[in-house]
Amino acid sequence: MFCTKCGAPLKDGLKFCTACGAKVENPAAQAQPSPPPRARPRGRAGWRTVLAPAVLTVITLAVALGAFLWATAPRTTTPDGALTLLVEGLAEGDGPRAAQAMDLTLGELAEIKSMTAAQGRAALLSALQLPLDTDTGQSLRSARLMTASLSYTNSEGTACQGSALVQLTWADGTRTTALLPDVQMEYGGAGWHIVSGLGPII
Repeated sequence: MFCTKCGAPLKDGLKFCTACGAKVENPAAQAQPSPPPRARPRGRAGWRTVLAPAVLTVITLAVALGAFLWATAPRTTTPDGALTLLVEGLAEGDGPRAAQAMDLTLGELAEIKSMTAAQGRAALLSALQLPLDTDTGQSLRSARLMTASLSYTNSEGTACQGSALVQLTWADGTRTTALLPDVQMEYGGAGWHIVSGLGPII
């Protein structure tokens, strides 16, 4: 402890400086050493160090997966994408998905959006040319577009027609390849749409 006026060393408990006679201010407070700073517990900091990179990795993977699924999802930007939406949408009974690929009036749009899975599958099967030995008595599990053979019918490249092969998977696991014939498509501002060639659907 030191005198605040002259800086001379002072013994504990003195009320006046022995060198200059100045009053020692609050000798009890100066005599007590300040407590050492508290050390932070390492456990919490350790969890933060491990948790932060793990959370960042999970977020990065989720964003990457979302971008991949978005990039690979079928869209109406190509004729094949529109056909894929139609085939898969009808097979799954997903009316809104199938409707994206069709040029429909408001009444038709409301009807297809409210269809059941059984109605969607029946509509798809009625538009396809199935092999003669196909057992249509069992339920359809899924359908996917295999390939499409389309040719443009105008110089602007905004209309095309052709056919597509569709693979059907039945409830017992057997598969059938069916033909979707005479499909006509047109390109509008929102993408490609099927305008005719789906039998009772369009």
